[in-house]
Amino acid sequence: TGRDGRVEREWPDGRVEVKYRNGTTKRADPASGDIVVAFTNGDVKTTSGSGVVTYYYAAAETTHTSDPASGLETFEFPNGQLERHRRNGEKEIYFPDGTKKLVRADGSTETTFADGQVVVDDEPT
Repeated sequence: TGRDGRVEREWPDGRVEVKYRNGTTKRADPASGDIVVAFTNGDVKTTSGSGVVTYYYAAAETTHTSDPASGLETFEFPNGQLERHRRNGEKEIYFPDGTKKLVRADGSTETTFADGQVVVDDEPT
């Protein structure tokens, strides 16, 4: 136990776990480079060795994944909605009913409904 109240444990394979006084736990695996931080509110932040960060918001049951290499951010909602936000400002939104909406960087949209109907709004917002 450190002077700041944290408890650190190291395994023979190099994995490290740190438990902080506030209840947060951090696990690091030097072999993979993965780091997992579990917060007392149920949120979990995972950083992969490649730099991809996945944050799970427990209260909202929502997952946000950021890939710094590609610039892609993905949001997964409990109702099944999925959003992909690209570095260039485009967003793809997939709704549980099968509808897909593309929001371009200029704000114009293209919505494809589950029945195949396509609605295009070329007016930037």
